[in-house]
Amino acid sequence: MKPIEKNTILSIPVLLFIYLLLCILTTLFFRSFVSEILMPHTAPNSITLIVFLILPLMLFLFFAVTIVDLLKDIIVNHAALTFQMQLLVYFLITILFVIIPILIITALSISGLSRFWHTVSPQNDLEDIHNFALDVYSLHSERFKQIIYSTHLNSVESIAETPEHIGAIQDFVQNEQGAWETLRFIGKSYYRIANPVFGQQGGFLPRDIPRDIDTIRYAVKVGTVQRIISYELGTGFDTAIAALEQEKKQFEIINTALSNAGPLFFLYCLIFLSPIVLLTMLIAISFTRKLTQPLTELALVTQRLAEGDFSIHIISNRKDELGLLIRSFNSMVHALEESRHALLKTEKISLWQRMAAQLAHEIKNPLTPIKLSAERVLHRFRAAPERIDEILEEAMLAIIQEVDGLALMLSEFRTLSQPGEPSLTSTHIKELIEEIIKPYSSSYPEVKFSIENLVDMTVHIDKRRLSQVLTNLIINAIDAMQGTGTIEMRTDAIIRRSKQFCRFSIHDTGQGISSASERQIFIPYFTTKETGTGLGLPIVERIVHDHGGIIWFDSEEGVGTTFFVDMPADESD
Repeated sequence: MKPIEKNTILSIPVLLFIYLLLCILTTLFFRSFVSEILMPHTAPNSITLIVFLILPLMLFLFFAVTIVDLLKDIIVNHAALTFQMQLLVYFLITILFVIIPILIITALSISGLSRFWHTVSPQNDLEDIHNFALDVYSLHSERFKQIIYSTHLNSVESIAETPEHIGAIQDFVQNEQGAWETLRFIGKSYYRIANPVFGQQGGFLPRDIPRDIDTIRYAVKVGTVQRIISYELGTGFDTAIAALEQEKKQFEIINTALSNAGPLFFLYCLIFLSPIVLLTMLIAISFTRKLTQPLTELALVTQRLAEGDFSIHIISNRKDELGLLIRSFNSMVHALEESRHALLKTEKISLWQRMAAQLAHEIKNPLTPIKLSAERVLHRFRAAPERIDEILEEAMLAIIQEVDGLALMLSEFRTLSQPGEPSLTSTHIKELIEEIIKPYSSSYPEVKFSIENLVDMTVHIDKRRLSQVLTNLIINAIDAMQGTGTIEMRTDAIIRRSKQFCRFSIHDTGQGISSASERQIFIPYFTTKETGTGLGLPIVERIVHDHGGIIWFDSEEGVGTTFFVDMPADESD
């Protein structure tokens, strides 16, 4: 018997590979995915969304197909289903025991962190620091203007040195071509610029970072000279302002994330946690089926064994304890088959002894009416010979009838005890069956013969003996249905003990065989028919066994009976 392959549409190695791939993808993309979601006005990368949305959908589809398959198993209620479902429930409960505390702890941690964050509220402090920085900038701007006007930098054409806090003074003039050139420059070279701001008549210049880092510039018109005055804000002023702005943005992101903690947690469960859970459940189902598969096979084989088929054999390459159990089971079945043959041999000897006694009894029964008829004729002949004709015909007919019955019984007994050497030929069983049922299909119009499932196989057998087997089984089936019903015949190719056999089965819709009669059905002289001799099925069994075959039946009262016959197939076919 081949192993029963009952797995999910994804094998365990494939599921483990997907699990590993999912872990790698989560590690690689989770950080960027969360960053893209948290960044304001930023949509997640389309490739990332495709990866993390399609994968859960595909796994959910596989899981749905697997659940449908499990429901089919529950409806069919195959062997070992209860154990499989119990094991699967244990696996799923274990998964839930791991996942539920993690979800609860994660949700509580996020909620506690959110409450703590809103209690600390660093956003207000950052806002105050930012406003203070702006105030400092404003103070520097006012001081800058005071220095310009107090030192007359806005009117004096020639300046010898820069006042305190003034980094540089740079005067520009236009040449004949209209281009601006530096006329004078005093101060630190760091503050030198290439061109003035065109069209600027006076006032603060727009700041251009990084050119104006830590610097405020003021433009004045002194005659035909465009003067740019640079004020020192101090080293690191703009860097500190930029750092404050960046921190403010980061805290805004954190506030946004904590404000949307519920939706983000749901999104995390949907995109990252649900595939892991589905994949783990699929792996649990696959492992459950793989573990219970040998037990299912053992249950089916045990059922077949209980039906009398000792040729069953489980094919398994497992090296674990279950493999050892299967090999032990196969050895046990082989030992049972040998013991069964030995028991059958012993029963045959006992059977022949009972048959001899039964035959003597059956022969003795017709001898009594024969003797009485002969004595009656003799008595009339002696007493009144002229009236012997009154009883002669009746007595002779009675004697002839009893002798014919004895002859028939002895002929069947001879067939049963010494069937003779079979003349083996290659016989097409399909053609033989079609030939045999022709007279019966015409003689019993209310019996439907179904032969659609006949395989054209060749068996190595005595054709006459095989015809006797088939004829006897067909007649028994017709009698069991009382001439009305359906007889279904089929043939299948099977392997028994590494040899090919043809399995012929004939099923009738008759009254079935009672449980009290099942053990005696192949015993000679046992019959449930009023006119039967009780030797038909024993002769069939003897013919089948003489050809190296086996016969058994499956019957249910009120439903019908199926006889199975395994005969060696022609090896040259």
